[in-house]
Amino acid sequence: MSRASTNGKASSIAGRALAALAPLGAACAAATSLDEVTVTAQRVQATPASVSALSGEELRERALLTARDLTTAVPNLTWQATDGASVGSVFIRGVGSPSIHSNQLGAVGLYADDVTLNAPLLANLALLDLERVEVLRGPWNAGLGRNASGGAVHFVSRAPVVGEDASAHTLLRVGTEGRLDAELATGFPLGEHTAARIAVARESLGDYVDNATLARDEGGYARTTARARWRREVPGGTDFDVSVHGSRLAGESIRYKQIGRGTPGSPGQSDCPFLAVDPNPGNGCVDQTGFADSAAFDENFSGNPSGLSATVAGASLRIAQEFAGVRLTSLTAFEGGDSRRAEDTDGGPSYLFASWQETDSDQWSQDLQFASIDDDGSGWQLGIYLFQEEARYTSVRRNANPVFTPALVPGMPIPEAGVRTSVLYGDLAQRMRHASAWTRADRALSSASTLTGEIRIGYEQLSGEMRSGAWADTTPVLAPDQFLGTRDVLGFAATSVEVGAGALTQLCPAPFALTRCYTRAQIDRSDWLWGGRLTLDRRFGNTLLGYASIARGFKGAGVSPIAREALVGRGGRTVDPERVLTFELGAKSEWRDHTLRINGSAFLNDWSDYQLYLSVSTPPPGASNVLTNLPEARTWGGELEVDWAPSPEWRVRAGLGFTHSEVRNAGDIVEAVPGSPLIAVPELTFNALVARTWSLGGGRLTAQVESSYVDERSFSFRRDASLVEPEYWLVNASARYRFGKKERFEVTLWGRNLGGSTYCVRRGLVGGLGFGDAINCQPNEGIRFFGVSLFARIG
Repeated sequence: MSRASTNGKASSIAGRALAALAPLGAACAAATSLDEVTVTAQRVQATPASVSALSGEELRERALLTARDLTTAVPNLTWQATDGASVGSVFIRGVGSPSIHSNQLGAVGLYADDVTLNAPLLANLALLDLERVEVLRGPWNAGLGRNASGGAVHFVSRAPVVGEDASAHTLLRVGTEGRLDAELATGFPLGEHTAARIAVARESLGDYVDNATLARDEGGYARTTARARWRREVPGGTDFDVSVHGSRLAGESIRYKQIGRGTPGSPGQSDCPFLAVDPNPGNGCVDQTGFADSAAFDENFSGNPSGLSATVAGASLRIAQEFAGVRLTSLTAFEGGDSRRAEDTDGGPSYLFASWQETDSDQWSQDLQFASIDDDGSGWQLGIYLFQEEARYTSVRRNANPVFTPALVPGMPIPEAGVRTSVLYGDLAQRMRHASAWTRADRALSSASTLTGEIRIGYEQLSGEMRSGAWADTTPVLAPDQFLGTRDVLGFAATSVEVGAGALTQLCPAPFALTRCYTRAQIDRSDWLWGGRLTLDRRFGNTLLGYASIARGFKGAGVSPIAREALVGRGGRTVDPERVLTFELGAKSEWRDHTLRINGSAFLNDWSDYQLYLSVSTPPPGASNVLTNLPEARTWGGELEVDWAPSPEWRVRAGLGFTHSEVRNAGDIVEAVPGSPLIAVPELTFNALVARTWSLGGGRLTAQVESSYVDERSFSFRRDASLVEPEYWLVNASARYRFGKKERFEVTLWGRNLGGSTYCVRRGLVGGLGFGDAINCQPNEGIRFFGVSLFARIG
């Protein structure tokens, strides 16, 4: 059977084994066998690999609202982002991009309808009118889009269907804490060979956080998203697919919870004894001003106003044509976005540490793919990928100036009124160019075995200019709540002296706390890179597929936009590309008349020059947070996924992920030693779902309970107790009633985070002004949510 069928869908036994679990309601229908989510041939090529997929129906039924919610349904996937974050860090099998900065491309590739989302800003997606989401573990080298070293997450929207009648669906979701979501999507014909689909949605959450310092409620946001697609299909002719989309997010930025490190009554040192017993907010430890945060996640004491706005938009044109046994696909795309974010980084009422980020990125890409159309189990594909990104990233840090404030007096608060500050800024104008060619071939060794090989060779060029500076606000000129972005940074530079390359602390006029200076660094590097995969699979009857593979992945060079690196002479310094060698064994099976599906995989990853953001040895003051390379690291583990429909009334699903990580060679990284775990890697993740359906009054009632578990994660190589996030569970439940002709109407009562679990999505060390540190915790919502959803399908 063909590995690349003409309709672009996986049709082989391997492809069916790769397909993930069907919508929960569908599995509880009259037939007890498990339905399947089709996985695109272009994305996984029907090649055996570790893949999870969720259909659009399942996303809706499980109330998975944002990309971050996917972690509750997919093992060995973590997503470090909240609704107040403009940057999302995605991890698969313990590897991602542990950085809060907006230009750091992750090891996990993100794709929307085969278009690469290069900028992390573009990754905070609304799950609007999706057909499915695919999660691929391991290096991704062959297929449409850019390659990825650690895995891929692919969002596939519902396409117009030529030849079908008009149809539509609408969704209204109302819940506690001001939750109000609405979605409307419709598809309709425009003639014999053309069709269109339009989808719009708005999701919003009210202000659920009580800011005791500013005496106001905070935490709300609103996101509006729209997409329009037009499709033309002519038998024997050329197919066209045009897509235009956009999204706007506005609301509050991250409101951190603070974990002090000082002892109450003596806040001058980071020696609080309570941290050894309770490393969480509300443990009684204080920051350098004597402030101690509470344990309530819906209570905050930040003294600086926050804000977030982000806009993304894009368009794509896909053209497909078959000729002489070959299918040609061309995909031309543009994606752009900009954002402004302001946050109180220390999370306390005093003016210790505030920061701002402003981004503006535009990317263009061109894909060409040639694929054979074969029916003998063999086939080949050849592709060319061109990519260019123009981006501007501005990062500003502002803290109280120690010369003019009581910042060095332990226990003394620092009020915002009339504060005079020190500003550090980084302004990066970056251009990324990527060109690569890839090929993939399947060879049927027998009726049951296939050997698949693929390789990608790429050339990347990273260029631009980085301006880093320090600017003392001694008058003061800046208001405490003033947003500081690109225009302000250019103004700082206009009133400052330029110095040469090196550490600002050494080159700027003394005293440094009163200086206004900056340095510029030119960025210009290029790299040749390559990756590939060799896979052998064998089918054992119609129930079992086994495979073994070896793969090599890569990610290109990077540069940090933050000013702190310039303090120690590293401003504008690039980091080397990262590489990974992956070994994987796996099996996929279906039993008991297709009512039981068991998929498992085991992996070992050897990483070289893994890119991450942390503390390294530098010239005086001795250490600084920078973007750097970890010379060698290793991760190993596996996944086990089970889906069982023992009867038409029951559905049971479970997923278990295990990842062990360790540093193999720490290089010049101060806090890491061989054997240290990697940053933010949980060893265990687990998710489970149980659903029971009853016939009731001409309709069907489904009760569903699901839970997910994440093991403890360390945000420090040393496993500092205050930087270790404890394990946590999340429990959700719903009761869904379907009724009407073809069950076109649906009412759902739902509850999320029923246990009221609180956890830090990310923890970070906030250095004090001369003494005494604090930990900032990027919190989850930490409260229970309840609501009702109304869904209707027309046509």
